[in-house]
Amino acid sequence: MKKYILPILFIISAAFFSCNKICCTPPPVPYPVERIWATKYGNPWNANLVDTIKNDTLSLYGLGSVDRLKIKFYLDPGITQSAYPYGTAYLLKKYEAVYDVFITGTHNEFIYKPDTTRANTISLISLPPSAWLTGTFNLTLKLSNPTGNMAFDTARVKFSNGGFVLKLHN
Repeated sequence: MKKYILPILFIISAAFFSCNKICCTPPPVPYPVERIWATKYGNPWNANLVDTIKNDTLSLYGLGSVDRLKIKFYLDPGITQSAYPYGTAYLLKKYEAVYDVFITGTHNEFIYKPDTTRANTISLISLPPSAWLTGTFNLTLKLSNPTGNMAFDTARVKFSNGGFVLKLHN
């Protein structure tokens, strides 16, 4: 019986330490997914995200099935995460936003630009040198190419609770 005690203790110890390692190791943190989203007309709006960085200007394209939202802004290299800790939003003062809608079966394109009478905001939450850039936006856009139809021309497109996540490539 004594000759079995040492192997049994070894097996129990090995099982205990291996189980402890498996059970108490936190799962790996998943990487975010590059995406852009918002609430449009009270409904969820999700689009494929395409980004372009040219010099210090970042252009985000949210591509839907018949619509496209383009947000373009300057990334100031002087604004860093240390100046604005994570969770503190950096409000962009200069940006461009354009929303295009393509009517299927026609050659009509409706172009919407920010309504200057409304409070439009675009904020950055995570900033360089972070590898991931995240931000939020609330935009109200109006038709910039009037059609002559008063009901249609005065309609607004409102993107609320919008956000984006993208990986900055070095």
